[in-house]
Amino acid sequence: MAKIIRVDFDPKGRLANQMVHYLLARILQASVPGSEIVGCSMPEWRIEHPDRERDAAEVITLYGHIIPWRHALSRLRESDDIEIHTKSLAARLEYFGAYRDLAREIFPIRPDLQTGFDREHLVFNIRTGDIYTGMHPSYTLLPLRFYQSLLDKTGLKPVFVGELHDNDYVAAIRSRFPKATFISSERPVDDFNILRTSANVVLSTSTFSWLATWMSVAAKRIVMPVIGFYNPLDRPDVDLLPVGDRRYRFYLFPSERFRGTAAEIAEKIDGPANARLIRAPRLFRARATLDAYRAGSLPKGITLWRGISPALPGLGFGQKPAAIPRGGRRGAD
Repeated sequence: MAKIIRVDFDPKGRLANQMVHYLLARILQASVPGSEIVGCSMPEWRIEHPDRERDAAEVITLYGHIIPWRHALSRLRESDDIEIHTKSLAARLEYFGAYRDLAREIFPIRPDLQTGFDREHLVFNIRTGDIYTGMHPSYTLLPLRFYQSLLDKTGLKPVFVGELHDNDYVAAIRSRFPKATFISSERPVDDFNILRTSANVVLSTSTFSWLATWMSVAAKRIVMPVIGFYNPLDRPDVDLLPVGDRRYRFYLFPSERFRGTAAEIAEKIDGPANARLIRAPRLFRARATLDAYRAGSLPKGITLWRGISPALPGLGFGQKPAAIPRGGRRGAD
């Protein structure tokens, strides 16, 4: 008899995906005394849970972003012989948003790694790598004119951190911002620590930069582009918009599905910024409306796009959003 929480990391999952996944397991464990985590290792954080095979009387598998969280928690409390098999990133604040202190405890700042930048700097996280080819349409590059507009507005010194690979987009960044500081990735945990300990950060479309800044105690200003999987119209199964957190500045972009074509990359390099500041109350209303749609409880007369004016005024720049699932998972992260 045992209460087991089995952590099954996606072998393709990156550091931050594993961290969110593990945080969910620790929340389950903290909520049910006597439960045990098995089957995962995170050497970057000196975390080790040896695996052990067993046949439980009841097995619940958590998979995707929208998961039966309350049911799993209830069964873990009530059953004496159960295994919760977590295969889920579950990138939704409703599951872990109240546990930021626990996240900071599990993943402490590492003094042996390079620290971040002060209030005189604006740190841009750059992710190219696998998204540069359009492998993940919910991930995208950001327009360089958007970066320039932020620097013009703030007057801060630019720092570019991350996947500064040899490609046209990164070459354009180096050419456009010749006086910037550039820190190319060596180990993910190094970049994570820099982002986490910097005062002003502009996120890439990446769970990595999102988690580093959300956990941060140093961040004073976090610029979050509402685009790709951050945009609730494109990915309503994901909810990473901390709309009540005063550190965040949300900039809305048009809905898109990035394919990594030469034309799309050229548009990111030379095209318009295509971003506008969006206030938290509008995001509150957008999230509430999408949650109501998924639950099948939208009021009569409200639709998801053009007729949604009171709830989502202009959220998608007048564009029809992607198909929205009522539960389950859409796409890979």
